[in-house]
Amino acid sequence: MEKGLWDGAYMRILLNGKWHVVLEDGTTGQMDLPGTLDENGIGHRDVGANQWHPDAVLGNAAGEIDKDAPIATRFTRRHTYEGEARISRKITVPDYGTDRLFVLAERARALRLLVDGEACAVFISDYLFLTDFRLWCFITIRAFAPMHFATIAKYLVFWLVYYIALSVATNGFNFVQLGKSNWLSTLVQMFFVFIGPEIMIGVQYITFFNKGFLWSELTHLGGSITGIWLYPIVFILPLAVFVCSKIYKKSKNPYIGGIIMGILACVVSVTNTLTLG
Repeated sequence: MEKGLWDGAYMRILLNGKWHVVLEDGTTGQMDLPGTLDENGIGHRDVGANQWHPDAVLGNAAGEIDKDAPIATRFTRRHTYEGEARISRKITVPDYGTDRLFVLAERARALRLLVDGEACAVFISDYLFLTDFRLWCFITIRAFAPMHFATIAKYLVFWLVYYIALSVATNGFNFVQLGKSNWLSTLVQMFFVFIGPEIMIGVQYITFFNKGFLWSELTHLGGSITGIWLYPIVFILPLAVFVCSKIYKKSKNPYIGGIIMGILACVVSVTNTLTLG
């Protein structure tokens, strides 16, 4: 523990050092912070027992793969662990009067703070609204820092061009009515924007089932990530047709819906994807 200036300006308590750890399976130990469970030798051996072996799938394995052997096809940790880890330490905080306290924690994906065994309300809201609750990379917007607005602005023009064009095309089709209701026309448009990426996903994973590799990996068109990028498109494109059609019927403006969906799709894509500035 180190106490910095305490003259009414600020007080500083460093929390580095030894902490007590309890894992979900009951394993206990001591670890040094800053540091990871792996660096402190806490967890389980990272072996090939439950790993996917492409050689075995393709029938190229000379013999039975030793599932207790280290994995040689990728970087591994000496110790791996997935689950809740409770890390605790007792400290004494001097009387701080009516001043506010700030806790700074880095490299924490999901964090809760308990003081005297009680969860702090601020950390509960932080856990609910900043924790990544996305289901893979489907149509969800991840909480993001203000600095990402610059990244969104950088890519926004591409989404606006596409979705404004989609909105104009969609609403041009409003003058063609199928059946007695406009709903049928909208459903037909939603189907045709949906079926394209759905066919691509099917091609990807049928190829994977037959050959052990995705179609985009065999053709070197984007690699394995291409199939994953298509999943949100399956939902976003039909939603865009529906939203643009509804907005046009109220406003008679074919561009507003495209602008709204372009911004939404850009924010979803940027916050769900690694973008390099």
